[in-house]
This record gives sequence, C-alpha cells and structure tokens, in this order.
Amino acid sequence: MIYSRSNILSIFILLFICSQASAKSALIEHTVIVGQSMSSFYMYNLSEGDLRYKSDYEALLREANSTLISYEKEDALGASDIKQKWQALHPLLNYDLFPSKDYFVPGDIRIQYRHYLNTLYKKVIESSESELHLEQGLALMAFNMEMITARFFDISSSLYGGQSLTSEDMKMDPAKISKQIKESFKQLKRLASKNKLKKQISSIENKWNFIERTVINYEEESAYLLVYYNKRKIHQLINQSQNLLLADIK
Repeated sequence: MIYSRSNILSIFILLFICSQASAKSALIEHTVIVGQSMSSFYMYNLSEGDLRYKSDYEALLREANSTLISYEKEDALGASDIKQKWQALHPLLNYDLFPSKDYFVPGDIRIQYRHYLNTLYKKVIESSESELHLEQGLALMAFNMEMITARFFDISSSLYGGQSLTSEDMKMDPAKISKQIKESFKQLKRLASKNKLKKQISSIENKWNFIERTVINYEEESAYLLVYYNKRKIHQLINQSQNLLLADIK
C-alpha cells in the first residue's frame, strides 16, 4: 500500500498526539502516587509510629520510582527536570535515618518533599487541557484530591502548621482546588452515559463531601484516620470507575 504525503503527515500527527496524551497520563500517575506517599509518610508521624502507615508509604515510594521510570519512557525531556530532584529526595524519606526518635521530620526534608510535590503540581496544571474526556476528568479529579489531602497531612504533622508555607506553596490553594473538584463532579456526571458509572461518581462525591471541610481547613483539630481511610476508599472507587470505562472501550 502506498501512502500519500498527506496520509503520512496525518499518521505522524496522530502518533504525536497519542504520545503526548500518554506522557500526560504517566505524569499524573506519578504525581498522584507521590501525593499518596506524602499522606502515608506523615500519617506515620501523626500515629506515632503505627507500622501500617510505614508499610503504606514504603510501598508507595517504590511505586513512585516505577511511575517516574514510566514517565521518563514516554517523555525523557519532560522527566529530566524532576528525575534529579526525586533521586535526591527519595533516600531521605526514611524515619530510621532521622536523628530524633519521636517521629519528627527534619524541616529541610519536609520542605524538600513539599517543593517536589509543588513542582509536579505545577507541571500537571501547565499540561492540562480545558476540554476533557471522561477518563481524563477522572484522572485529574484524583490528582486534585491527592494534592490537597497530601497538603493536609503535611501541615497537620508540621510543628509550625500553615505558618511554614511560602508564597510558592500557597499557589496550591486547597479552597480553590476544592471548588474545581465540585465542578468536576458536575461535568463527570454529565459525561457519564451509563447509570452504573454515574452511581460510582455519586459515591465518590458523597465520600469526598464527608471529608472536604476537614481537608481544606487543616489548621483545625482534625480526624486524621477519618480523612486517611475515606481518601483511600475514594481512590479505589476512582480506579473502579476507570476500569468500567476501559471495559466499555474493549
């Protein structure tokens, strides 16, 4: 079969678009996992050494490594600016190496962890499109939820609370992101064509509404366990919703 020049160009453009979409998906996946690792890392602090959370954050840090490798395969140039930062940060996220035995996280490590998540957040936002498909919308909603719950656990476990946030940190605004999540629910329910998926999205919304106020008002006395386990259930429901979409495609 002989392809015309216009056909070859169309195929090249299509492959490029698919490659870009795959890279964005890999970046979001890495960012979500890093956000989850931060929540578990600081939950270990808040629980004063409950080994369940140590097991959680260690598994998530390993997964963060593998998702970064996946992102690098899709977009080596895009991954280059974060790979070095992650390689410097990752070995430091180990309570066994901290001089204090009361689960206190040294300030410089906390700041480095927070800055890495800030970098990922900015990178995802800059690459996001205004027009979203259902699958992209679910992925971005998971991203937004993990970002502000990670910030919640970060600040809740910090000696100085919100006073330690810089102007750069504050660009990740929990109240603003929460409004975006509310809009996402409306949009996703409009896009969902099947009742089973709509019910799944409504279940996610109900669980999110249950913890939202606590998450965005992290200066208040908070129920960490409530947030942690509802957040985990929300992530499971989002994964199930994404699987429903994949089943429809197949």
